[in-house]
Amino acid sequence: MALDDLKNNAKALSDDIQDYVDNRIAYLKLSAYKKSVLASSATIYAAIIGVFLLFTLLFLSFAFATWLSQILKNAIYGYLIVAFIFMICLVCSILFLKTPIQKLILSKFSKLFFDDKI
Repeated sequence: MALDDLKNNAKALSDDIQDYVDNRIAYLKLSAYKKSVLASSATIYAAIIGVFLLFTLLFLSFAFATWLSQILKNAIYGYLIVAFIFMICLVCSILFLKTPIQKLILSKFSKLFFDDKI
């Protein structure tokens, strides 16, 4: 009798462990799916915003260069000044913005990937 109870308890424990493993695998799959969807949607959103900002900057740059050209009465100088401004911005961003941008991206994606709330 006691052996049958032990056998039944062992079978029930084995079934419970198998159910736990199956549920854990399903949870991890769902969690991975959620995190990948959130990461893709954040990337697509950033790309769309980036494209609009790029076009805005492009047209504002042309307008500013044209305005400078009219003031200086020389088209080439206006466009060269705008190009020089962009070169200064490029050098400053290479020198000073690499680490802060990496930290920002790392913190955003860390929150996204390591947040266990579903």
